[in-house]
Amino acid sequence: YATGRTLVRLPREVVAHLKLETGFTLHGRGVARSGSAVEGASIVLLDPMGSRTQSSDENGEFSISSLARGAGALVVNAQGYWRRQVEFHLPRDLELELILSLSAGMSGRVLAADGSPAPGAYIYTTSESTSTDAAGKFLLDKLPPGAELSVLVDYPDHAPLELSSVPLRGGEVVDVGDVALSVGTSLRF
Repeated sequence: YATGRTLVRLPREVVAHLKLETGFTLHGRGVARSGSAVEGASIVLLDPMGSRTQSSDENGEFSISSLARGAGALVVNAQGYWRRQVEFHLPRDLELELILSLSAGMSGRVLAADGSPAPGAYIYTTSESTSTDAAGKFLLDKLPPGAELSVLVDYPDHAPLELSSVPLRGGEVVDVGDVALSVGTSLRF
């Protein structure tokens, strides 16, 4: 049966009759664009009753049962793949095939105005952010495939720098090389 919550306040002598609805099942399979199964993907179900999490098996399959009728969403995360969210409505048992796209990446090195590495420089996009390491290097590896992305670089006592329209392809890491900053006012407070 489906899980449900109902609060009913009754006088002492009233008899309540409850109708239990048979729960629905959501079956699914996560596959890469190549058709191969995606094992170990985190599947998070979001519905009015809260959230539940499970992982896909070696065939990329998952099954979530005892679901109530109505709307919900699945959020799928798998290492090396772009996060996928799918909304659904359960009028009956449902079967989904979720095609996952390889995530894209971007790497580079940030240099301060004097040409030295810029450790701790803040690199961010609308979907991911990171900081540079001691050598000024960075890696963003969970970026949307097929997008042209703008990236903002911010470092203390230096003017912010925008890298615009960097083309991204799934499964590839684009190296933007050395990113040289100039002296100016940082965005960080």
